[in-house]
Amino acid sequence: MSLVTALQGRRFGVAAAVLCPVLGLAACSGAGARHAAAPMPSAPASAPTTKSATAPVVDRAAATALAGAIAASRRLRSYNFRSSQKLTGGSREQVSGITGRAVRPSSLAYVLRTGASSQEIIKIGQRTYLRVPPAPYKVLAKATAAVDPLASLLTLLGSVRDPHLAGSSLTGNVPATDLAKAKLAPAGAASGATVPVTFILDAARHVSSLNLAFSVQAGSKTLVLVESTAFSGFDQAPAIKVPTGPRG
Repeated sequence: MSLVTALQGRRFGVAAAVLCPVLGLAACSGAGARHAAAPMPSAPASAPTTKSATAPVVDRAAATALAGAIAASRRLRSYNFRSSQKLTGGSREQVSGITGRAVRPSSLAYVLRTGASSQEIIKIGQRTYLRVPPAPYKVLAKATAAVDPLASLLTLLGSVRDPHLAGSSLTGNVPATDLAKAKLAPAGAASGATVPVTFILDAARHVSSLNLAFSVQAGSKTLVLVESTAFSGFDQAPAIKVPTGPRG
C-alpha cells in the first residue's frame, strides 16, 4: 500500500517511517422501526398503512473477504513491500517511493527514493542505521519513528465501509480522517469525507496490492495524491542483519 509517509520529517509511503483489529463493515442505518398511520375517523374499516425503513444491502462475500484479509495480515511474520506516491497538479509532478522488507516485530530495511536522491535505512529494535550512497552506514543518535507498512494496511482494512468483491478485487471507501491514522496524509489534508480504496487479494487472502487516490488542497491549488503499495514474499522475507562497519 504505498504508503509513503515521512522519514525524519519527510513524506514517505506505506511502508516507510510508509497498511485495526476492528472490522469496518457497512452497518444498517436507522432503527428500522415501522410507523403505522392511524385510521381516519370517517373510515373505520380502512386498513392502516405501514412504512418501513429499507436496510442497505451488505455484500456478504466482500465482508467475509475483508475479515479474511485482516486475519491474514495480522498473522504475517515477514513480507516485502514496494510503495510509490505521486503528487500531481502542481508546477511539476513529484514522485517518491520505498522498497524494502520487514521482519516482525521490530526489523525493517528499505530504500527511500525521492527524485534523484536515495537513502538506505535499516532499523533493528531501537537502533537505526542510515546510509546515503555512496557513503557508508552510520548509526543515528536518536531513535526514529517506526516505519510499519503493515500497521498502515491494517488501519485501512479496519476502516473500510461498503465493501464490494469482484474476483480478487476488494473495493470500498475509507473515511478521509483515517488516512492520518494510517500515516498516509497529515490530518485534514484530504478533501472530501471518504476516499475510494482498492485491495487485490491472493488465494490466501493476503493483500498483494493497495491503491488509493485523493485530492489535497494546497492554497488555491487542488493536488491529487496517488498511493500504491505492493506486498509479496509473505512469511518468506530473509532476516535483517546489522550492516557491516556502521559509524557512530
